[in-house]
Amino acid sequence: MMKIKFNINTRMLVYLLSGSALIYILSLGVVIYQTMQSTRTDTYKIVEQTAAERANLIKAAMDADFKAIEVIADIGMTFSQDDFESWEKIFLAQQKKVLERNKHYLSVATSFELSFIDSTWTNKFGRLMKGYYRENGEIKLFHAKRNLEGDDLNSNYYTIKSNLVNWISDPELFSYTGKEEDAILNTNISVPILRNDEFAGLAGADIDMSFFQKITDSIRPYPGSYSFILSNNGTVVAHPNQKWVGKHYEIVDSTIASKFNIIEKIQQGKKFTFLIPDSTINDELHYTFSPIHLEGNQKFWTLAIVIPNSLVLEKTSGFLKTGLMIGILGIIIMALIIIIIARSISRPIIKTTNILKDLAKGQFDSENMIKIKTNDEVGVMAESVNQLTLGLHRTTEFASEVGKGNYDSKFDLLSEDDMLGRALLDMRDNLTKAKEEEAKRKREEDIRRWSSQMVS
Repeated sequence: MMKIKFNINTRMLVYLLSGSALIYILSLGVVIYQTMQSTRTDTYKIVEQTAAERANLIKAAMDADFKAIEVIADIGMTFSQDDFESWEKIFLAQQKKVLERNKHYLSVATSFELSFIDSTWTNKFGRLMKGYYRENGEIKLFHAKRNLEGDDLNSNYYTIKSNLVNWISDPELFSYTGKEEDAILNTNISVPILRNDEFAGLAGADIDMSFFQKITDSIRPYPGSYSFILSNNGTVVAHPNQKWVGKHYEIVDSTIASKFNIIEKIQQGKKFTFLIPDSTINDELHYTFSPIHLEGNQKFWTLAIVIPNSLVLEKTSGFLKTGLMIGILGIIIMALIIIIIARSISRPIIKTTNILKDLAKGQFDSENMIKIKTNDEVGVMAESVNQLTLGLHRTTEFASEVGKGNYDSKFDLLSEDDMLGRALLDMRDNLTKAKEEEAKRKREEDIRRWSSQMVS
């Protein structure tokens, strides 16, 4: 099997870059995932906060209406049976002023039990109803006597009379002219008028629900989002689809109403959310319901905000794209840094390896030195190889001089432990000694030869 060989530079790049890239990608992936989750959660929280804030604004508006009617009811407590007619004229003028100042009021009226204002009436039922209403831009007076034969036990009036509570009715279409085309979606708020803790009548106002349509039209926290209001019994108070207004939510959106028990949760005053696919727009819709706690009979309405889930995905995918771009740029920068570091480490090592290979072959060049730029272990290694090369060069020159018979050549040991240098010095000394002995032997031989010639 053929083995693939990598030089140290390649191995460092492969090991360092792959390891660093893996750690970087995992870390960046975790950060991106957590941020995407956080972005999704934050988006939903913003919607929930917006729903809660706007629900409080709607509650504040309804509370203000209750306060206005409570003032009328408080004034209504000041009547006197003896001069009721003269007092009533002033009281009716005050009611008219309230209607004039509140453009979203359709009518303001009061009912008084006949037994409290008519000394000749002895029954516990029967009432006089008077007030003002709007018709074609005009404010008109109306009055009537009701329940002369007995109280309507199923009416809101009897419920207020029996329980002495502030009351808000579920919205319904009503026409003061009797014409269906003039019908307006309205709700009634009523406050009991008490005399010595006994029910003496009530003050009330009919509120035009189109007032709330303007509020919901302004609640669009994100592009493509919308909001709507449902009353306690599920009547659609305000909705971008005007055809739904005034109808029961269970009828216009029966699937969602039944699947998530919308009406039951509204009546319990619950805050809840859910996600559901919508085939008409090929997307999922995120619903957020925030309760509106109204005064009086402890009724809850609800404000719902709907946002397309694709909007959340766009925000998270936008961050994902940015994160990936940053990640790619980071990997490129990291790769460049690792390449620079790897080369700064590998080049001296590769250079050293080549020099050592040449030395192993007996080849060396004192001019081919390693350039040292660091003081770390690699720098120390390169310096040692340079010293070895220079030392071998001097050793070679010394050996060459000795070989030429120049035994007086100077040679400095690389260190006290320079075994090769000491061996060369010993060789030089031995050659010097041998040369001296050879010279001595020659002199003795010459003397013997001269002596022999003289004897002969």
